[in-house]
Amino acid sequence: EPLRKFYGLQEPFVVTKCFSSSDETFNNHDVCLFVCDGELRITADIQRGFADGNKDLGCYAFRADEITLTKREREGSLALELKADQVVFLLGYRAKGYIRKHFLNPQG
Repeated sequence: EPLRKFYGLQEPFVVTKCFSSSDETFNNHDVCLFVCDGELRITADIQRGFADGNKDLGCYAFRADEITLTKREREGSLALELKADQVVFLLGYRAKGYIRKHFLNPQG
């Protein structure tokens, strides 16, 4: 609960897989994407919580004009590459719909 408040977790959010990242601590982790204060935030899966504080991966926050989204193929299925400057996340493809609907085009 303290991390949810600290990072500003709010609904709607989506939990998906981070297959790889330029920040290797995120590799092969479930991550939580949500919008707070006009930013897209990516953290460990703090919605489900965890007992070990070492599993807190930190939080990335991006403005809409900082990110590019690219469809990628990964092991025969689709993935989403989110890139902002030198930071890259390869996420489960379900992240694309969430980001488009709730962050890039929240009114429609």
